[in-house]
Amino acid sequence: MANTTYPVPAIEEVIDLTLRLGRLTNALIRCVGIAINTSHLPESEARALAMLTSRNLRLPCTDPLRFGASQIVEALP
Repeated sequence: MANTTYPVPAIEEVIDLTLRLGRLTNALIRCVGIAINTSHLPESEARALAMLTSRNLRLPCTDPLRFGASQIVEALP
């Protein structure tokens, strides 16, 4: 569901900017997972969105409030 009130950057842009800024203080920073808010979606659509996002970004993706964060925690070094 797209937000029509204000522009929302693509997840890839957010990850890139976060990593670039993070490297100012930690050269080893990396993204290990994606947390998304799916509260506006039915469960089946929320799971499908998390799976699609995970596949597209090649990172674990979940809504930690609905489905837990174990996928992301397991990806931590």
